[in-house]
Amino acid sequence: MSNTIVRYSYHDLLTTPEDGDRHEIFEGDLIVTASPSYAHQNAVTNIVHILASHIKLHRLGKVLTAPLDICLDEERVVDSNSSATR
Repeated sequence: MSNTIVRYSYHDLLTTPEDGDRHEIFEGDLIVTASPSYAHQNAVTNIVHILASHIKLHRLGKVLTAPLDICLDEERVVDSNSSATR
């Protein structure tokens, strides 16, 4: 009996139905975690506000909030709470 190893890709992530959970792919494995708590989201909001104020003041780019897929490659796609970009 052979075991088949399933390797997930970004395409698989895009076709996964929305179920309220957080889905990420790390090294071809599908990682599913529950949605963040109120306290977590409150902390993220505070951090994003601080970052956005600094980045806007110094014209460094933009701050984006979740959900936002960061595709490192086909088998490593993570969902960021927030990110800054130019």
